[in-house]
Amino acid sequence: MECHIIVVVKRNSSFNIENPVMDMCSGYIAIAQKDSCEVTLIDKSGNQRKIQTSYPIKSVEVSKQGVVAATLDDGDACYIEIYDKDGTSI
Repeated sequence: MECHIIVVVKRNSSFNIENPVMDMCSGYIAIAQKDSCEVTLIDKSGNQRKIQTSYPIKSVEVSKQGVVAATLDDGDACYIEIYDKDGTSI
């Protein structure tokens, strides 16, 4: 089953994602298109930060501090990458 999501971030600003994976915690939303290599982190003010991953995304989680964990799969192995709220790998 294919799923679509439309996220309205600020007035006159939105984006459409097919096959979304997402997580919400406190003032943060982490959202990505499954099998893409980009996570969008949105804070409670509507600010967006794009995070590039090393491999295709299978799932994402976000903490109340805005730390993002992404489960990735390159076809041969699975990985977990963790990023701070500024998009820096930690």
